[in-house]
Amino acid sequence: MTSTSQATQPAASPAAIAATFQAARPGTLHFFAGRVASGKTTAARRMAAGDRIVMICEDEWLVRLFDGAAGLEEYLQRRERVRAILEIQVPQILSAGTSVVFDFA
Repeated sequence: MTSTSQATQPAASPAAIAATFQAARPGTLHFFAGRVASGKTTAARRMAAGDRIVMICEDEWLVRLFDGAAGLEEYLQRRERVRAILEIQVPQILSAGTSVVFDFA
C-alpha cells in the first residue's frame, strides 16, 4: 500500500483575509475640537461629505442616547460611556479602510 501525502496549508479564514486586506489601507482619524460656535461641526460635515469618511459628533450621540444631562457630573459620566463605545468601534472602522472625523466639544 502506497501512501502519498501533500503538505497543504490550511485555508485562511475570512477574518484573516479581511484583516490582511484592511491592514494594507487603513483609514485616517481626524479631530475637530474647540470653542462653542467656532465652526467645528460645519468643518467636520464638509470633510465627512467625502468618500469613505464617517463623522462622529459627540453631542449628537449624547442627545440621542441620553436626551442631554441634568448637570456637569451627569454629562461627564454619559460622555465617558459614549467614548467607551467609540474606543471599541472606531479602530474597527479605521481598519476597514474608512476614515473617521470626530466633532468633540
